[in-house]
Amino acid sequence: MNWDMQTLATKLGDFVGNLGDLPAAVRERAVTCLIYNVGISYGMNDREIWAGAADIAVAVYGAPERDAGVILCDGRNVSLAGAAFANAVVFGATGRADTIGTIHASNAMLSAILALAAARGSGADDFFAALVAGYEVAARLDRAFGEEAAANGFRSTALFGGIAAAAACARLIRLDAEAATSAIALAAGSAGGILQPFADGSEEPRSQPGHAAMLGLHSAIAAERGARGGRRALDGPLGLVPATTGRPVRDGEGAEGLGSKWLTDEVTFKPFPVCYYAQTSVYAGVALHKQWRGEPVESLDIHLHPRAAGYAGLDFTGPFNTIVEVMMSSAFAVAHGLTTGRPVTMPDVLTFGRDPEMTEILRRTRVMADPDVTLLSTKVAMTLKDGRRIVHDQSMSEKDYIFARPKVLEMVEDTLTGLADPEDARRRFDQFVRAVDHAPASAILQLFRPVPV
Repeated sequence: MNWDMQTLATKLGDFVGNLGDLPAAVRERAVTCLIYNVGISYGMNDREIWAGAADIAVAVYGAPERDAGVILCDGRNVSLAGAAFANAVVFGATGRADTIGTIHASNAMLSAILALAAARGSGADDFFAALVAGYEVAARLDRAFGEEAAANGFRSTALFGGIAAAAACARLIRLDAEAATSAIALAAGSAGGILQPFADGSEEPRSQPGHAAMLGLHSAIAAERGARGGRRALDGPLGLVPATTGRPVRDGEGAEGLGSKWLTDEVTFKPFPVCYYAQTSVYAGVALHKQWRGEPVESLDIHLHPRAAGYAGLDFTGPFNTIVEVMMSSAFAVAHGLTTGRPVTMPDVLTFGRDPEMTEILRRTRVMADPDVTLLSTKVAMTLKDGRRIVHDQSMSEKDYIFARPKVLEMVEDTLTGLADPEDARRRFDQFVRAVDHAPASAILQLFRPVPV
């Protein structure tokens, strides 16, 4: 093995191992991302959605007497790996984790670095540098290879999330470039995760980030203790990228602009608890409601970009029996807005679209690929039984989902009203926001501490 060869893994490892202090604007963006993910999870979390993951973590990993992680909202101690798994499910329970490209990198890496930072007493600067390291690695892998891997059935969050978590953990514990490369390579050697569960509406998408978090945590600690990963794990002839995309890695792919162009600035946020590709469909449905007088509907055609229309679960029109089916369906997103005149919320998701009027419209709905529709846009054409036709074109892009801290705070505040004690929730969230810049790990654990009964 030539340990001096330059590969995609070594380029990513060099970036992670040499990442120093962040530019002020990039650090602020990382803080905003953390506030969003933690706040949305706290404000909209339903214990029934994630409690199973906590029980699984305790059953599999036990409750150690020392070096314990903490399961958020639950308070039980568990191993670091168990905390990484369970808390990834907590952060993803609302379906609103942030997105960069098509990867929800924060789902995996945030729970991993939280467990590790709490155990090691890591400071705020290392925590936010770790978060940025994970975003930067995840964004490049997804942009270069995510679409082709998805066409072959692989989910970017599951496929690259463990590598992002490994990069984040490596930076948190200040591994040098050599060890960071090994952490990334070790994670790549065991990475994977398929899209079929989205098509089936089953529960694997909720646990996939948890497995990615554990993989990243394990890989970084293994590298710290001297384990060496194969440097061609990503781009070798039998590496992760060729194996999942079916083609070789081109020169420079997956590492462009590292350290000079900060893709963390392009992290997007989800206003609604549905798939990223279905966000604009929510707006389209609400807009269509304003033009509709409640007449009987003959047909409802939803036009999406071919990549979105072909993504597993986006074209499902019901009947819905699982949360995953509802969250992934662009038809549900449109039909809910059309019939209610308001955007979908988590309680709406939990009704499974069983309103009779919505069910009848969904029965007449088709989702189709349209190359004239841009990636995050939605065009809806509704034909009424009296022959009248209503068309609405909701044109949006990634820029429409990039928000600064004030908007993020507003979004979180809106979710707190649904909790049993919203005033206590606001007080605790305000304390979290005041502390997060200088003590992120302890601020998160304090926010999610169990409320005495």
